[in-house]
Amino acid sequence: ETAIELINAHHPAVALIDIMMPKLSGLEVARRVREDPPTSTVGIILISARSTGRIEADLDGLEVDDYITKPFSPKDLVQRINTVINREKHGH
Repeated sequence: ETAIELINAHHPAVALIDIMMPKLSGLEVARRVREDPPTSTVGIILISARSTGRIEADLDGLEVDDYITKPFSPKDLVQRINTVINREKHGH
């Protein structure tokens, strides 16, 4: 719930959302961000300890920009964030 409040207040270019969070799952947070018109264009990168195949199954039609599995390198995360930001700037 705090994540949704922060995204609504600040409209970041990209939100990093862990799938496993207390109260609401990261998938539910991402779904609510996408469904709310003012935040629907915020880039979303999901973070999970789950395998890639399980993340894809969990998405169930949810549109996210990328996902990354733990552990990951800071360099890889920065590259993914930059890719999403550049995609948003160019309208893709």
